[in-house]
Amino acid sequence: SIRIRPGQVTTGIDRDGDGFDDVAGFGGELRIIGGPFEDSSGRPILESVFERENPIENVAHRDIRVDTLGPEAEINTGIEGVETLISYAQNTINNQTSETIASQDALEDESTFRETLQRQFQDESGVNIDEELSNLILVQTAFSAAARALSAIDELFEDLLNAIA
Repeated sequence: SIRIRPGQVTTGIDRDGDGFDDVAGFGGELRIIGGPFEDSSGRPILESVFERENPIENVAHRDIRVDTLGPEAEINTGIEGVETLISYAQNTINNQTSETIASQDALEDESTFRETLQRQFQDESGVNIDEELSNLILVQTAFSAAARALSAIDELFEDLLNAIA
C-alpha cells in the first residue's frame, strides 16, 4: 500500500496498529509500506505511479540556482555550469572537500605560527630555571664567604680589644 498524507504535527498515535505514526510530520509523507511492489496488472508500482520505470531518470527540472541564496540572498555556491542534480551534488561535495582541506591546512599553519611565537616569547621574557638556580647558588656562596670574612674580622677585632684592655 502507498500512503500519501498532508503535513500535520506528529502525535505518535498508531490507531491502526501497523507500527507507523498515523499523523504525518511536517510536510506530509509518502511511504511505500509493503509489497508486492506491483500493481494489480503486474506492472512495477513505481512505473504505475510515475509512468516510468526509474522516476529519477530524465526528469525535467528548473535550472539549479547557484547565487542569491540564504536568508539575505547574498550567498553564492561558486558552482557554475551544472546541468544535472548529480553533477551539482558532485561539485558541491568537491567544493566542500576542497574548503575542508584548505581550512585544515590553514589551521595547521596558524598553529605552527602560534607555537613559534609562543616559543620566541618564552625565550625572550621567560625564566630559565637552570640559569636562575645556578645564579642563586653563586649568590648564596658569595654571601656565605662574606659572612665568614665578617666573622673573622669580628674575631680579630675582639682579640685586639682584649689585648688593649
